[in-house]
Amino acid sequence: FCFFHMSWSRMIVKGCQILGRTLTQSWSEGLNAAAKQAAAGTNKIGNITIKESKQILGIDEVTEEHINKKYEYLFNANSKDKGGSPYLQAKVSNAKIRLESALENK
Repeated sequence: FCFFHMSWSRMIVKGCQILGRTLTQSWSEGLNAAAKQAAAGTNKIGNITIKESKQILGIDEVTEEHINKKYEYLFNANSKDKGGSPYLQAKVSNAKIRLESALENK
């Protein structure tokens, strides 16, 4: 009985060690990925990057005027009344929100 009890104890300790190592490594990788993302200027809000937002709106320079002009055009062009896509309207809206946020944080 004593041998069986010691064996289970060792297995539990070993399992905790493995779990601890895995969680630590996972956490470390997440921090590294976030640091790389921030350094590249592609930090995300929601699921969209600044780069992707600029591509969606078709702008190179992020100014309030450019954002609003392209947003209005693309949002209206994709309206349901004109046979457009609500999905594309949502993408355009998310791009606008992301770029406006980037302007506020400058």
